[in-house]
Amino acid sequence: MPSVQNNDIPNSTLKTMSPEHLTVKLCIIADCGELKDGNERVMSPEDGSGDTHPDFPEDSDVELNDVDKIISIAEDVKNIGNNFFKSQNWEMATKKYNKALRYVESSKDVTGDDNISKLNPIALSCNLNIAACKLKQSDWRAAIESCTEALELDPSNTKALYRRAQGWQGLKDYDQALEDLKKAHEIAPEDKAVGTEILRVKHKMKEQKAKEKAVYAKMFA
Repeated sequence: MPSVQNNDIPNSTLKTMSPEHLTVKLCIIADCGELKDGNERVMSPEDGSGDTHPDFPEDSDVELNDVDKIISIAEDVKNIGNNFFKSQNWEMATKKYNKALRYVESSKDVTGDDNISKLNPIALSCNLNIAACKLKQSDWRAAIESCTEALELDPSNTKALYRRAQGWQGLKDYDQALEDLKKAHEIAPEDKAVGTEILRVKHKMKEQKAKEKAVYAKMFA
């Protein structure tokens, strides 16, 4: 019986044939997607923002322990995010702030404590800016999370406490909001915006209690 090549036989027929009836055909796979000169993967974003840095630091040829260079890149990307913020493009602004954070955090992983103190200010700024974007989008929980990350870097940052209080208000958790605002007031008693916000939250708490009282009154009337 003549030998038959596998690729000419339906699967149903193959199941009924014994191994001696089959021959092996060498198959060589060539040019299967290997990148060649002039065909490199595009690493830099093409969003028209002027951002020339790869989205992920591991795709960059920059040494992550070169803290000054990392700070320069992160500042550049953050400033592009600021431009998006000014044009009220909250989503793109957040994307750039997160990108700047990726560079900073990647550098933190490979550098010493002395250099981490140099990286923290821009990380703090990016977290605060992300929180501002999330508040604009009414994404209260994300805003709270970013403020909490900022406070881990600087526990006495009144801007983070103030913005987190706004997030709590969005969730109608006025007790938490008032707690953050009181902390901010203790740190910066001269800050009029904090004082005004405390009065606003207390007024909302009174309104909330009045509504709850009215609901209970109807239930037991």
